[in-house]
Amino acid sequence: MTTCLQCYLTNVRSLLGKLTDFEVCIDTHKPDILVLTETWLDDHLPNSLFAPSQMYNVFRNDRQLHGGGVCVLIKKGNCFSVCSVEIPDCYNDVEIVAVDIDDSSGAQPLRLVATYRPPGYSSAQNSLLFSALNHLADGSA
Repeated sequence: MTTCLQCYLTNVRSLLGKLTDFEVCIDTHKPDILVLTETWLDDHLPNSLFAPSQMYNVFRNDRQLHGGGVCVLIKKGNCFSVCSVEIPDCYNDVEIVAVDIDDSSGAQPLRLVATYRPPGYSSAQNSLLFSALNHLADGSA
C-alpha cells in the first residue's frame, strides 16, 4: 500500500511574528510534515508555543543569535515511526535537522534532512555544510 505524505517547506522568517497564520495553515491543510527555515526561535521558547503537542513531533535546531534556525514538524499517528538523527558536534555551527522516517515495511527508512544556509556563507562554512550533508547521506549518522 502506498502512502502519500502532505509535506510543506517554507521560510517563515520569524515564526513568532506569524503564529496566527501558522495555526491557520495547520488547521486548514493538516500537513503530515512541515519544514520551517529561519524560524528565529531560541531554546527559551517551548515547542508548545507554536506546535500542538498532541498532533506533532517537533525537531529543532535553533540559532542562539538573531535569525536563522530550522524546525521539522511530523504529524503523530501516521503509520510510521520517526527518530531524530544525532548529528556530530563538529557540525554544531550548521543549521540542520535530520529525521529518519520508518514505515515498518522492511524498506530502508527515509531520511529527511532540513537545513538553512544563510546568505554570505564563506567557503569554509559551505564546506562544513556539505560535509554534514555527506555524512548524513552516506548512512554513517
